[in-house]
Amino acid sequence: MIDQNVKNLVMRIVSMAVSFISTMIITYIVVDYIGNELYGFYQMSNDIINYATVITVALNSMSSRFITISYIQEDFDDASKYYNSVLFGNIVLAVALAIPSSVFILVLDKLIDVPDVYLHDVKILFVLMFINFFVTICSSVLSTATFVKNRIDLDSYRTIERELIRVIIVYIICKFLSPHIWCVGVSILASTIFACIRNYCYTLKLVPEIKLFKKEFFDIGRIKELVQSGLWNSLTQLGQILRNGLDLIIANQMIGSMAMGTLSVAKTLPKYLLAAMTAVASVFTPKIMIAYAEGNKEKLVSIIYTSIKVCALISICIEVIIIVLSRRLYILWISGQDSYTLSLLTIVSMFGYVVLMPMQVLWAVFTATNRVKVSSLYLLAESILAILAVFWLLKTTDNALIKMVIIAGVSSVFELIRGLTFLPAVSAGLLDIKLRTFYKPLFRSLIAFGFSVFVSLMVNKLPIHSSWSGFALLCFIDILLTLIVCVFVLFDRNEIHFVLRMFKIKRGEK
Repeated sequence: MIDQNVKNLVMRIVSMAVSFISTMIITYIVVDYIGNELYGFYQMSNDIINYATVITVALNSMSSRFITISYIQEDFDDASKYYNSVLFGNIVLAVALAIPSSVFILVLDKLIDVPDVYLHDVKILFVLMFINFFVTICSSVLSTATFVKNRIDLDSYRTIERELIRVIIVYIICKFLSPHIWCVGVSILASTIFACIRNYCYTLKLVPEIKLFKKEFFDIGRIKELVQSGLWNSLTQLGQILRNGLDLIIANQMIGSMAMGTLSVAKTLPKYLLAAMTAVASVFTPKIMIAYAEGNKEKLVSIIYTSIKVCALISICIEVIIIVLSRRLYILWISGQDSYTLSLLTIVSMFGYVVLMPMQVLWAVFTATNRVKVSSLYLLAESILAILAVFWLLKTTDNALIKMVIIAGVSSVFELIRGLTFLPAVSAGLLDIKLRTFYKPLFRSLIAFGFSVFVSLMVNKLPIHSSWSGFALLCFIDILLTLIVCVFVLFDRNEIHFVLRMFKIKRGEK
């Protein structure tokens, strides 16, 4: 029988692949039927919704930690109090946020540059995205059950089903009905409602000891505790918005809606990579939380150390494909668009990820130690500096392409610095271990990345026909060779044997 942690990781990778393919398909359909300028407004609506999440993060960001610890300690009444307090608190938040959201949509054309011909469709899109946001808020705590039971594989199954729903709805509306940008909003809302139902069923099955929708378990004291603990995560979210979420608005206001559309398409793959690696890192979070709760520092450091290497292995495979083959991909994927500009902006947007992605798992250290204040203040300060740098640099040129490179590149520089300094050093300090502990796997990952890019560049010179089948063949060869390089550079013999044991593989056995 395959180890549960391996199953979690494998299914997370599968769900990542499905999410990637669905993102490509939806982007292709929307750009082909509607245009990349309108696609930019979809990406902007996502970013603006993220602004509103600053308010909700304080209550929700630490709920999994407190519910998990209470459940592991078999204090089911306490877990139920956290569960229901978050549930009812989120419903109140959603109702309260509905009013300012409605006002925002009414004056949308006064706040952002929307061509008059698109205004009606864009407003419908924003309505659907805000409704989806409210549904997500109200049901967010229901997703905790898979975390508590370390059944991340079930969460991945749900993600796969959601993505299939999204693709089917967008395709049907654009192909057989009248194509409009709001079709993306319809698909997202429908998939979210489906996910809510799924999560509710998982909660009933996995944690039947926790009572749902019980007013007697609502406790204002629990809400205060969660908000006090998660308040700093709101600052973290604010920092993320300042760092990445304002990119499209800045492009819209300082370059134009067409540039915003180009930048939004170029940032699709980097955003996917970030979301994918955040999801992969979350696979290890339950084990990190449990090891910390048990007070087993040696086990905790071992889990984190191995997790960094696994995150490096997966991220390098994706990064190499994007960096080396992105121009081929754009020529096939979005024909008629400037593949050189898109490829350039994509690479600039993600070069900091080479260092940052292996370190993603270290964010769990701040949550486990309940020291999110440290990471929040750092990210907020970093984000303010990044925004100031962007505005200052934009004044130095009138060239639209250079301006887009500046908007995309400044965040990458700060991400590079964060991955090299803050995350590995401060995480080690919080765990009271040697500062160099997490640098060894990081430097190994950089060496593996360098070798992998070199090998991929050689593979890219092969005389393979420029088609989807040829691109798939190149990806297969690149990933296979990258895996071989990374396994031998990243992992030592004992770690390879450990992985084999988790898969229950022994010599002479199948």
